[in-house]
Amino acid sequence: MNDLATSKGGIKSFNLADGAAKTSIDFPAGICNDLVLDKDGNIYATESFLGRIFYLPKGGTAFTTFSMDTTLAPAGAGQFGADGIVFDGNASLYVNNISKNSLIRFPINGNGTSGTPELFTVTPALASPDGMRFVDATTLLVVENVATTGRLTRLALNVAGKSAAGTVLS
Repeated sequence: MNDLATSKGGIKSFNLADGAAKTSIDFPAGICNDLVLDKDGNIYATESFLGRIFYLPKGGTAFTTFSMDTTLAPAGAGQFGADGIVFDGNASLYVNNISKNSLIRFPINGNGTSGTPELFTVTPALASPDGMRFVDATTLLVVENVATTGRLTRLALNVAGKSAAGTVLS
């Protein structure tokens, strides 16, 4: 959740049986844009104003910085950077940058730290990419904020070639 009046974000959990609040963990900086769980239940969350990925281990009580790589930074002042984030089910995160129209793969090292980011070449180029979800191991669906209508694009990933072929679905 984000409180836009105070620019303070955080993660809250609730008991599903009765709706009672369980935990509340503040975001270290900025606001949370998107988040994903890995196969072990760890949380990775994007922060768009500063361009970062934060990490919260399962059962943890505080976020740490997973990556502040420059590929996550906004293209300019007042813009969003890191936005949508997905876990590939194995050992990588994919993050898009809404103002740079880019897709970046972040390998997760065995010790939980970020590997070297890999910038993907996407053809045709993304246009203000936002939310993403995996369809299968090599296919991503991306919502793009194109003009006032938006669009849904399927990306066929070539991980070895660090590229993706896009097909507009809607």
